[in-house]
Amino acid sequence: MKIKVRKIHRDAIIPEFKTSGASGFDLHALEEVYVSNQYAVKIRTGLAFDIPEGYEMQIRPRSGVSLNTKFRIANSPATIDSDFTGEVMIIIDYLLDTGYTKIDKGTRIAQGVICPVIKVEFEEVESIDKTTDRGHGGFGSTGF
Repeated sequence: MKIKVRKIHRDAIIPEFKTSGASGFDLHALEEVYVSNQYAVKIRTGLAFDIPEGYEMQIRPRSGVSLNTKFRIANSPATIDSDFTGEVMIIIDYLLDTGYTKIDKGTRIAQGVICPVIKVEFEEVESIDKTTDRGHGGFGSTGF
């Protein structure tokens, strides 16, 4: 499958897969950004994607960024729908209680994954007549 990508800014970096088995491609920060714990920030990529109908792009954290920094993708995984044609941006939170830090221009800040989307129809019912071991249990009901 080929995905068309457009540079909205000349400094944008076209994504690539770093290994032959990688499912995610790196997304880079377009510009230097200062991030504090007071609010989430949008990190520009400078890129727009032509995602085929029936697919979405999911924006996920890079494991190295999650392990080695206090940055988190606020809406992870983020969804980029096939009908969105604007610039892809990544919403970042900074988890330290005080201070701020810098994301350098060109930093591999997140990864994108192209995934199929299954469209469903919804049918309203009076009850869900399904018996399972879990039932209504949630939020740690099966243990930690």
